[in-house]
Formats: sequence, C-alpha cells, structure tokens
Amino acid sequence: MEELVTADHTAIIGLVAVLVGMEACGGSERTHAQQALDGVRAPAEQDDAEAQESLGLRALAEQGHDLAQFNLGSMYLNGQGVPQDDAEAVRWYRLAADQGNADAQGNLGAMFLNGQGVPQDHAEAVRWFRAAADQGNAFAQGNLGTMYSNGWGVPQDYVAAHMWFNLAAVQSSEEHHDTFAQARDYAAERMTAEQVADARRRARGTLAVLYRDAPTRTDVPEVAPTRAESPVRTDTSVLAEPIAQGPLTIVLRPHDDCWVSLTLDGESVFSRVMRAGERESYEADDEILLTVGDAGAFAFAINQQDGRALGASGEVVTARITHQNYRSYIVP
Repeated sequence: MEELVTADHTAIIGLVAVLVGMEACGGSERTHAQQALDGVRAPAEQDDAEAQESLGLRALAEQGHDLAQFNLGSMYLNGQGVPQDDAEAVRWYRLAADQGNADAQGNLGAMFLNGQGVPQDHAEAVRWFRAAADQGNAFAQGNLGTMYSNGWGVPQDYVAAHMWFNLAAVQSSEEHHDTFAQARDYAAERMTAEQVADARRRARGTLAVLYRDAPTRTDVPEVAPTRAESPVRTDTSVLAEPIAQGPLTIVLRPHDDCWVSLTLDGESVFSRVMRAGERESYEADDEILLTVGDAGAFAFAINQQDGRALGASGEVVTARITHQNYRSYIVP
C-alpha cells in the first residue's frame, strides 16, 4: 500500500512497503521458512490459497520468525487471506520490528504517521523510521526526510531532510526515485549553497557507515540498481563513436575513501566503501553500472584509458557504460 502525503506543497513520502507471503524472505532463512510453510500447506483443507498461506505464516510468526511476522502484518494490513485489521498489522509489525526487521520498522513508523491501528504519534513514527533508515531502508529514509521537512516529531531541518531524501533517492528503484529526488530538490530550494554542501557531506558519510562492513555482512540491503538510475545525477551520454570490440574493462582506483556500487551485465558485484589507494579490475560483456558516493574522490579507467571526472566533490553519480558510449567516459 502506498500513500503519498503532501504538506506545505512538499512532495514527500508516506509509503508502507508491502511484501506478502514468503517473497520477502531471503537466503537460507527463506529456504527454512518456505520448507516450514510447505509442511503446513498440505493438510490445510481450504481452497483459498491466501488463507492457507496465512496459516503457514502464522505458524512461523508464532515461532518468532521476524520475516513471517512482517509478512503476516502485511496480510492483515491488506486483508489478504485474513480479515483486514490495522491493529493486528501493527501487532505483528511491532514483533518483527523489535527483532530489528527494517521493513517492519519502516511500516510501523508509517502506521504511527498515518494513525493506522494506533493513535497518530509523530515522535514514534520518527523513532521507527530512524531505526529502519539506519539499516539502509530507502522508504524509511524518505519518510524520515518527510518528518524533518515538515517538522513532524522533530524540529524542522531542511539539511537533515535533504540528506535523508538524497539517501533514499540513491538507494531506491526507478519507480520511486523521482519522488524522493523531487522532495530533495524542494528542500534544496530552501537552503543555502553551504547547507546543500553540508547535506551532501552528511549523506556521503552515512553511506560510508551503512556499507563499511558490506564485504562480511550478509544482511546489507541491495543498493546497486539493475539499470541506470539518477540518484543525484545520472550520466548516460552517448557519442557517435565506433562500437568497442570484446569485453569492457574497468579499473576502479579511488584516491580517497568512497562508497562504490558496481553491477556488471545486470549482476551486482559489490556495494561498499573502497579505501583510498585500492585498485580493482573487472570485465563486462555489455554493460557496466557504476554508482559512486563522492565523484570527486573517485578515479577509474575504461579499456586501459583514463576515465574523466564523473562529477564534483561530494556528488553522488551513477554512470551506465556500454560499448556504444564508453568513449564519452574517457579523458579527451
């Protein structure tokens, strides 16, 4: 369920992300949960598939599985397989949120923001949005920006709003990116150049904190998009140049600590902070999708030729590099 909240002509987000059934589960936990769910489906004498799924989810939720608790809350929120009940949705979201489930935390914040199943409480909404945002949840980051932009539950602070909207934009899908970016730009119109620069520095620092442990963590949110998006500025220029033959090669070599996300031919390679002086080489058959958290701190080479600057210091930029346009990324 998505709800677009507007106040003071601000384009802001009040999104309740809904992942129903076992689709929200990931990795080995999903496998375990799905096996348990399959085990209760067979004896269930109900024709309604959603009702059967709710039985399986409830069994898992009552055993304390946070993903099942989150999904069961979403089913109550939408009345899928169970009677629609906002209070029950809140109950299951809270159980999952207390275990650190970021999606549940974000949804619980939205319930408090909208007064669904609980009395409206902006301070509680901020508390849960922040808990999810600190784990990298893009919707919660956008919602937290909403709270700061409007002064709901916190003092109005456009610098903080800009930072959170910027983070939400860089991590969200194409479907929601524009809304977050418009909200960020609305905040920027009410800020000085120094404040905008400060907000960008904060966003860059927060990205570094969120993903500094990415190589060893298994629960890092997927940030790298599967196709080009425009977090702050997307550079996809195409020049009429001969198409390269063979694979595209890229060498990453930041000269200062910089958050980097790399996707090759649609497959995510990594999303983490690269340290100053690191050097890594990769090949792609058709497409390189590169997002950097600080364009001024990043250097690279394409097909053994130095790459041009992607942007200014503190700027978050995504570049989509293909055989058709790779020369536009090379130093003239």
